[in-house]
Amino acid sequence: MKIRFIVVILGIFLMLSFPFYAEAYTQDSSNQEPVNDVSNDFSDNPNFDPVLCKEKGPKEFWVSTREDTVDDIPGDCKCKDKNGNCSLRAAVIEANAYEEGNVKINVPAGVYSLTISGPDEDNSFSGDLDITRPLTIQGAGIGRTVIFGTGPDFGTDPYAVYDYFNGEIMDRIFHIKTHEALFNIVNINGVDIRNGYAYSGGGVFVDQSNLNLNNSRIFFSAASFEGGGIHVLNGKLTLGNSEIRNNVGFWRGGGISCDSPNYAYNSLDILNSSIGLSLDAEVGTGNKAQLGSGVYSENCNINIKESVIRANTGISRYGSETFGGGIFIESGPKINIIKTKIFQNVAKFGGGLFFNYNYPYSVYMENSDIFNNVALMAGGGIYNNNTILTVKSTSIRDNSARPVFEDKKTKEAMGGGIFNNINGVLTLLSSTISGNEAYIFDAPSHGGGIYSLSSKPITMKDVTVSGNTANFGGGIYSISPVINGIQYTGGFIANSVTITENKATKKDNFPETGIGGGIHAQRSELSNTILAGNFDDSGKGPDNFGGTIWSNGYNLIGIDPKLAPLADNGGPTKTHGLKYGSPAKDTGSPESDPSKYACEKTDQRGIARPQGPRCDIGAYEIMVNYNNNVLILG
Repeated sequence: MKIRFIVVILGIFLMLSFPFYAEAYTQDSSNQEPVNDVSNDFSDNPNFDPVLCKEKGPKEFWVSTREDTVDDIPGDCKCKDKNGNCSLRAAVIEANAYEEGNVKINVPAGVYSLTISGPDEDNSFSGDLDITRPLTIQGAGIGRTVIFGTGPDFGTDPYAVYDYFNGEIMDRIFHIKTHEALFNIVNINGVDIRNGYAYSGGGVFVDQSNLNLNNSRIFFSAASFEGGGIHVLNGKLTLGNSEIRNNVGFWRGGGISCDSPNYAYNSLDILNSSIGLSLDAEVGTGNKAQLGSGVYSENCNINIKESVIRANTGISRYGSETFGGGIFIESGPKINIIKTKIFQNVAKFGGGLFFNYNYPYSVYMENSDIFNNVALMAGGGIYNNNTILTVKSTSIRDNSARPVFEDKKTKEAMGGGIFNNINGVLTLLSSTISGNEAYIFDAPSHGGGIYSLSSKPITMKDVTVSGNTANFGGGIYSISPVINGIQYTGGFIANSVTITENKATKKDNFPETGIGGGIHAQRSELSNTILAGNFDDSGKGPDNFGGTIWSNGYNLIGIDPKLAPLADNGGPTKTHGLKYGSPAKDTGSPESDPSKYACEKTDQRGIARPQGPRCDIGAYEIMVNYNNNVLILG
């Protein structure tokens, strides 16, 4: 009887208590993710991992609104915000949820401003557009589809955005984060990307991913560290028919920065594109940075082809030195620059290019044009610090190194065309160094065409050095360095080279200047070479001063070679042709064995040698043609 009473009392207690337990269970389970539904409000849940869309086959979204809105139900295979519209952000969110990837997002002409701010996250719910799966974004073309970030317009004052950033919430435009650089490819075509700001990659951050950016433009973006336009980290970037200009990287890579500890997975291809102003632009501004205003690279494979690197400028707010106005290469296993114009760039060291290299890798440059660059101390066209640099069929012309007033005195300008530092290894093939100047001011200048401090001799074959100017060594200035108490020879070795019309000018308050119009070198080794027709104001050594010429024979030194003016005589670079009666004609080496100082097999233009009984001395070979039995020399 007592047991039955206890059971009845317990039953009544449970019945009265059930609503309490039911309510408690309901409250607890409401925080669990539904099995067959997805919440439609993710703006406050940046770590949400969307349910994957299981549809098969290609997927395509059409952006229908310029508003910046999130996708309503990520993973439902539909691009729709709460109002039923497909925004750019919603399309990216839904594409990230598409299991097969390779979604195409069509973005019509218009301005798309990213206005949703919030915490730093990687699901595109706020700030930048995070792309985590392979996709294609197709815009309507440059100047038509414009994607705006939250950064301010900084106009011509790059530090305005740096100051503005303090305390403001800003972000880049795209964060490419597929984490598979070989296979998961993202394509962005036909868009303008502007007004982004981030620590790295102000416009775009390629983060362990593979991006093809085509027919697009990135500008007015900035990074407080690197990659004002684009930053590539452990990834691959292919830039095609695109323009990267008016961006700022306050430390390095104003236009593009690329770095990685792993050479195999990091590459940058710049194809038929412009970094800075385009070739035909009449007004505008290039990119700015302290290191590599146009491009900065560390441990990346670089391929630049048929492109323009123009009007990029080194900047430093606190007086630090600037390096590589156009390009700065810190290191990398494979660097090729082909058919590219590099001009109107400015930095203190290496106005056009600065090759640093902490490792013994090489740079190859061919069929390119490096001109009108300015170094505010050394290396107007190129500053080669530690690199094995080969330059072929390239013009290095009209560049300048200018003196700088520093530490209460003017420091000398060095290497108007090229500055080759103590560990630099320089080879020049079928190229022209012309019209460069190491500016003369309140300090003597050295090496109008080339200044070499290297312990290793410069190798020159089929090269023209013409019309360069400095106080010492108008054409070439080379000294033999002493390293750890050891005297190195340095200097240069020339075969089938023409060095003419260079000038060493005298500065009034420096009476010992104006020496060595052609070369001012401690040691030079010449074969089949013209060293004549140069000028110096002192009269002490118009063609050569300061060292020993080691002649291997068949040279014209200080003898009028009867040269025509520097001109386009065919081939990729300008040359001095031979006038009638030139003593250089058919007087080169009769040998065919290179070990016996034979002429080069072709001249600078690529014409086969010899055309007569023997080759011609210098970089130019008179071509013999017969037309209707009439002998034509050219």
